[in-house]
Amino acid sequence: MYNILEKENIFVHFKERGKVKKSKEVTRVPKDHFFFIEKNVFNLGYYEQTGGKGGEYYLIPPRPTEGREVTFVYKANGYIAKLHVTWLRKEGKWRDVSTDAGHGVIEDSYGTAKWHSHSCRRDEDFIEDMLLTAWLMKWRIDNLPSCPVCGWVMYLDRDRGVSFFRCDKEDRHPNQRPAFINDWAVGAPPELALFLEKIREATAKYHEENRRKGINPTPAQFTRKQWKKVKKTDIGKL
Repeated sequence: MYNILEKENIFVHFKERGKVKKSKEVTRVPKDHFFFIEKNVFNLGYYEQTGGKGGEYYLIPPRPTEGREVTFVYKANGYIAKLHVTWLRKEGKWRDVSTDAGHGVIEDSYGTAKWHSHSCRRDEDFIEDMLLTAWLMKWRIDNLPSCPVCGWVMYLDRDRGVSFFRCDKEDRHPNQRPAFINDWAVGAPPELALFLEKIREATAKYHEENRRKGINPTPAQFTRKQWKKVKKTDIGKL
């Protein structure tokens, strides 16, 4: 349907954007987008996150939000990959395209975000962007790099909006200092490396256009409103 190549149940397709004509049926019926994504992320080993009744806190969104979107989760090596697809299962529809976009995030075991994907808008590349983002996150937390100095497994960290790998085994390092790998996608398979290259090219083009127009936008990490963590016992006080 989408010139997909499947290898060991893993979505490995990447196309040159705009060169592949998509199925009219899938383009016309929005539900098919979601079911296609769902099938493939399940093949990758993700599962759907459910609300559940445990825990003592609720997360309150920073602005009025329609419904509860489907989130797919994959866990490995102490990290959690979450794929937010903007599909409202209960309502059986997508969120308004003007209010939300799909995206992925990798969190550590404490729920702290260590990597964010680009926004996946619901355009002609939405399905592919979502599936490649899912595969990218799974591959990354399945394959943490080894420290180039001591060989110890490094951990994913984030500072000032930049994700990187760090090793704090200073006692194993000749200079007694932490070691870093700044290339977040070090060792990526060719398909994922190409996907990331396309994203970086688009980002560079966006920044260049802003510079040409004299615009210097504040990074989203400094302006994005955060969700509030509220105890369930205090929910009636809001």
